Amino acid sequence: MGRCQRSSSRKVSARLRLALLEFGSATPDNRSCTGRLEYGQIRPAGAWASKGRGIKIKSRPIPLSRLTHAIEDMTLPDAVKKRCPKLTERQWDAAMRAVTLILLALES
Repeated sequence: MGRCQRSSSRKVSARLRLALLEFGSATPDNRSCTGRLEYGQIRPAGAWASKGRGIKIKSRPIPLSRLTHAIEDMTLPDAVKKRCPKLTERQWDAAMRAVTLILLALES
């Protein structure tokens, strides 16, 4: 990645962090979260992910979409069942797929 791209990625990352904190508030959990994410170069992990740029784990080429894609394969976690007792497995699957699609849409 060239110097100009790195500079652009740093600027986008800073704006992303600020926007998330302004939206969600600057709680310790939110600050910790935004400090571990960045916008930048991602590595493809199969047909569903293309090489490009996106929101990823800081200092790693792991896009958030790859993580949510893996979560799609999980059954409805007990902690979620406790908070949302009427949520079905199919609804959980649909929600996780939607999150993955949203994150993929933000990748270029």
